[in-house]
Amino acid sequence: MFLDTIKFPAPKAKDAKIVVDSLSKVSGFEKLSSRKNAAIIATPNKDTTIEKSFNNFGNIAIEEFRNINPVSILSHKCLIIVDPENSFKTFESKAKANQS
Repeated sequence: MFLDTIKFPAPKAKDAKIVVDSLSKVSGFEKLSSRKNAAIIATPNKDTTIEKSFNNFGNIAIEEFRNINPVSILSHKCLIIVDPENSFKTFESKAKANQS
């Protein structure tokens, strides 16, 4: 799933719960709030507000897109990419740097 943005004014689990509840209404993501290793949320940059907000959710992992690896993707049921345009630009620049 691709999300344009996730922004919180302050780190609060209550706000993260609203996001999880909203996402669980999407077809295929119904068990997002109850399943173990339900999702990994990949952000384009480190965002401590998002990390702290989702910190109480043991079934959701937060990772920078540049640090994501196949094992972490496969160990979760869903992959949620925040701001995919910037995330893929980061990935593309990293791939080009590795080719050099």
